[in-house]
Amino acid sequence: MLTEGLGYLSRHWLHRHDETDEWQICCIQEASPTQVRVALDYYSMPGVPIVSLTATEARERLRLPDDSDGV
Repeated sequence: MLTEGLGYLSRHWLHRHDETDEWQICCIQEASPTQVRVALDYYSMPGVPIVSLTATEARERLRLPDDSDGV
């Protein structure tokens, strides 16, 4: 991720709370080396649920969509 630049973070991502949940579209609101905040929807707007993840959690619970996701 570090070699991709800020544009990489602005894309839509997929998030899941744990391994049994389905992937849900999200967008990154804020990122630092230790934490990531994501809005659980296509856009970061008032009222959209927000999740804060540690860097370790983000590696496990965030991914970019692929062609099979239809996003």
